[in-house]
Amino acid sequence: MTVRQFRATAGAAALVFLVLAGCAVGGRLQRVVYVIDGDTLVLAGGERVRLLGVDTPETHHPEVPVQRFGQEASAFTKKVATDRLVRLEAGPQERDAYGRLLAYVWMDGNCLNRELVRRGYAVAATRFPHPRMDEFLAAEAEARAKKYGLWHDSPTDGRLAGLLHRWERLSTEGKRLLDDYWDELLETHAAPDLPAAETPAAPTPASE
Repeated sequence: MTVRQFRATAGAAALVFLVLAGCAVGGRLQRVVYVIDGDTLVLAGGERVRLLGVDTPETHHPEVPVQRFGQEASAFTKKVATDRLVRLEAGPQERDAYGRLLAYVWMDGNCLNRELVRRGYAVAATRFPHPRMDEFLAAEAEARAKKYGLWHDSPTDGRLAGLLHRWERLSTEGKRLLDDYWDELLETHAAPDLPAAETPAAPTPASE
């Protein structure tokens, strides 16, 4: 599915899909006027919505620097959600500790939360159980298998590089496994200082 298709107006067909899918969506459509980051929206009237069940890399955290792929996740959410009419599906908890509304965000029969995970822009959050957790974990498994976005392997980028920054916190066995994996990657990726060894761009669906 392309971004254009994701944004395409589905009209009455989308509403029929939501009814048939049994989604407990909110009553009226609400407009997204601003996107703070990949998983946080602002609705007309000022209500802030935190997408339930997903985590995108940080871009505005006061104590955390901008994380890899955070800007890409924000750009995707802005592209597909800004100035769009959406329906909110409530979860088991109405608000988070910051007072933001927790919800699944639906547009044209698609769940934005799940789409972010499926495309590799977010991870499925498992700290707090929610009705769609298994669905999101399956979407994450798909993104991992296809090496989309966050799951793209590279010796100089991605999750592996993030693990290196937390080396001292790994167990002895964890360090051994990381060493083995690192050696394997070095055999399949050319050295980054060679002209012909530029790491290919992550094959994210955003380029569709």
